[in-house]
Amino acid sequence: MNQFTVAKIVAVAALGVAAQSAFAIDGTVNFKGKIIEAPCSIAGESKNQNVELGTISTAYMATADGTKSTPVPFVIKLMNCGETATGATVTFSGPPHADNSAYLAVGLGETDPAVGVGIEVLDSAGSQIANNAASANYSLGKGDFSLQFKAGYVTTKKDTVKSGSANAVANFTIAYK
Repeated sequence: MNQFTVAKIVAVAALGVAAQSAFAIDGTVNFKGKIIEAPCSIAGESKNQNVELGTISTAYMATADGTKSTPVPFVIKLMNCGETATGATVTFSGPPHADNSAYLAVGLGETDPAVGVGIEVLDSAGSQIANNAASANYSLGKGDFSLQFKAGYVTTKKDTVKSGSANAVANFTIAYK
């Protein structure tokens, strides 16, 4: 073998070693998720929402027990529903109001909470969905669906209405039929 051939073999071997170092492990990618037994997926923007109920005067809310602010619409979007998805109910659960457990308590943990008002959740027909109770059935099928709701303030005791923070948090659970 001549020196030129030996030099070529050594060069090719060196390139092979160099090429292997290009494939060194530099990090890890972890893929996370979950496959669930549900006929639909909940759209990302529906999972954590803020519903702005506005600023309402105490003079208006103290008019009478049961006085309601104008309800504000919000939507829970369901995507990629399969053929087995024929219907669903939605339950909103949060701390109950001390005067009426059908309403959500407001101002919990706040330094200056509103008093005498709660938050009422309504279905697409305008019927109340009591706190921790299932809504009426929403018809589903194959495809994407927008479940329509509304929420607003309601006076629980007109004689005790006091201004302050009127925020609340509710989790929702969807039960498929």
